[in-house]
Amino acid sequence: MMGVNYVGHFLLTVLLLDKLSRCPDGPARVINIVCGSCKKGNLANLWNLEGQRDGNYSFRHHYHNSKLAQYIFTKELSRRFRSVGILAFAVNPGLVSSGLYKALKGISGQLTQICAKVLYRTPEEGIQTILHCLLAKGIEPNSGALFRDCRVQDINVPKWDDQVAKELWENTCRLIKQKGIPITLKENDDEGIS
Repeated sequence: MMGVNYVGHFLLTVLLLDKLSRCPDGPARVINIVCGSCKKGNLANLWNLEGQRDGNYSFRHHYHNSKLAQYIFTKELSRRFRSVGILAFAVNPGLVSSGLYKALKGISGQLTQICAKVLYRTPEEGIQTILHCLLAKGIEPNSGALFRDCRVQDINVPKWDDQVAKELWENTCRLIKQKGIPITLKENDDEGIS
């Protein structure tokens, strides 16, 4: 789960950084989709980026961790590359009634599908904050922030500080390099890619 929800996004973004930094209509904007449950992520488990099991596997636990990693990555991406015209925003679209729920089986799956149709946002409603972060003027100073309902959502938790973000970035780079995937970038700032 961490690979799909976080490491893959990290790698794709890193591979595109050079092109993003040369965006003629700059600044370029990177949007990462997270969810409210990222607050339930456990930093102690973020260093297990390959999802190696240490006891009972919990789908929700790994999902929360992957979304927390995505949010922390957004903050660090903004910190490292804002000066070269790359902005990053995390977006929590809320609960959206998408086709994802059709795959749920059994009575609980049917109940979830009904709840999604009645209580969750439509896809058109869910995409509004994403479009806001892509297109709105004047939000540039909020690069690195989490948005919900087209506004900055306060998610300031001291344990998710800049040092944790740097360590997560470096650990992710290390993991990708260990898999034999070269990641480099022209040094646009003091740190760049590690």
